[in-house]
Order: sequence, then structure tokens, then C-alpha cells
Amino acid sequence: MLQRIRARDAASASASAADTASAAGTADATGHPVNPESSVQETEASAEALLRDVVAFLRARVDGRAPTGLVVDAFQDRLGDSQHALFKRLLKVAATLEKNPPTMGGGGGTVWVLKEEFMRVV
Repeated sequence: MLQRIRARDAASASASAADTASAAGTADATGHPVNPESSVQETEASAEALLRDVVAFLRARVDGRAPTGLVVDAFQDRLGDSQHALFKRLLKVAATLEKNPPTMGGGGGTVWVLKEEFMRVV
């Protein structure tokens, strides 16, 4: 799964870098040289680190479960605007979303549950 995400991100980053390079020669908007390979490697490293952090966060919770609001609150300060889609994809790779039925005390809400393959400590 992570390989498919990497491939999609790499293709997206390459296309974006190619657009930037063609629009501005071989420099970005600030005049710095564009190196698409470096950008892809940084994106991959960032995605891997974020996936590890999501897994560690859910592992630290009872039964690998956390309400959606708690997950969002835990990571929102770390994510730039361009990383929200990546975070959502990585969360879906690592966990399953469960909808809780409403209870007597109020609404049910949703809970992210760490997938079994990530529960094992590697």
C-alpha cells in the first residue's frame, strides 16, 4: 500500500516539478534551482515519517482506537495545507474508520482503529 502511495506521490511531485521547471526555466519562483529527484525523496521521507507517527499514535491508545477528533487534533499543527490529503491517505492505510451507533448520552461519532498488520511491534 505504501508503495502505491509513494508511486502516486512521486508521479504527482514529478508532474508538479516539471510544470514549475517549465514555467520558470530550471528555477522556482524564488530563483532557486529545481531538483525533482530531491523533492520526491523528501516527499517519500515525509510520508514514511508521518505514517510511522500515525501508527505510533494509534498503538499508544487502548486497543489501537482513537476518536476522529482526537486524531485530527493530534496532527493538525504538524500538517501544512498541502499535506492534508497525504495524511488522510496514510490514515486510511494504517487504520479503519468505524462509525459508532448513537448512545443514550449522545451521538456516536467515528473511531479510527489501527489495522492488525500495524498492531505488531516491528
